[in-house]
Amino acid sequence: MRVAAKDWQNAAKVAANLAEAAWTLGDIAAAIDDAARGVDFADKSADERQMLIGRGHHAHALAVAGDIARARASFADAEARQKKLQSQIPRLYSFVGAQLCDLLLGEGRLKEVAERGAYALAIAERKNWVLAIGLDNLSLGRAALGLALSAPTPSYPAPHLVAARKHLDIAVAELRRSNIAIDLPRGPLARARLRRAEGDFAGARRDLDEVLEIAEPGPMRLHLCDRHLELCRLALAQRDGFAPLRPSPPPPATGEARDKLTQTAREELDEAAKLIKECGYHKRDAERDELSDVLAGKRLFRDLPIHV
Repeated sequence: MRVAAKDWQNAAKVAANLAEAAWTLGDIAAAIDDAARGVDFADKSADERQMLIGRGHHAHALAVAGDIARARASFADAEARQKKLQSQIPRLYSFVGAQLCDLLLGEGRLKEVAERGAYALAIAERKNWVLAIGLDNLSLGRAALGLALSAPTPSYPAPHLVAARKHLDIAVAELRRSNIAIDLPRGPLARARLRRAEGDFAGARRDLDEVLEIAEPGPMRLHLCDRHLELCRLALAQRDGFAPLRPSPPPPATGEARDKLTQTAREELDEAAKLIKECGYHKRDAERDELSDVLAGKRLFRDLPIHV
């Protein structure tokens, strides 16, 4: 209807909403197509803000598909437009800024995310944007977790660990307060990674149960895939007694308990691999392959790259 009326501004908004729904449901090809249409409609509207937002959605859809080079280029285009639109606020912020931070976290650019997250959070807090406050604390918490895990000789409690706990707890609370269902699972999923690294395996499981409760009815297949990957890691961490942010690591499992955890990890990875293939969620290809190598005995779980 919007296209028929040549109402390009609202057509762009609808296309962006469709893209967001599509990638949440796990139809990544449709998300890319809808986001690309959104960019085209936004350009026809000559609405600078919508042109920026459309490029952010397109970049995120490309990143989810694993097309990182094109995603980077689209985010760079969006940030150039942000600088032109608001010269006093030259960096991306709000949900587009959070989407960029998600890509940067995948590349291990933790310090840059810490800087960008703090920058965006200051804006969100001034404006009292609840969802953005949650997403920015999520970026900051994930970056702090990565910095804590990458520290050569961590102290207890390490400053980055304290920051990770604080920001991820706030992220969970603020995302709940926003009541935006498609973003709700991001908080407990990230906190589950923190709790696993601290050896709080029961707490990690509770967070992952919350992810399932929110994501299953959708079904929000990308969140479900991420949950399966994290459940695989959780089983391997319990099996190997690996908790790098805990002062004294828990004992590894032995005998039947070890075999059961290995089987659980394998089943969870199989479910994740199925969703990666069905959805085209190639952003997770490397993580799937790393965990597959661990289960095949080719690598040690403790030696895998850090993923936050």
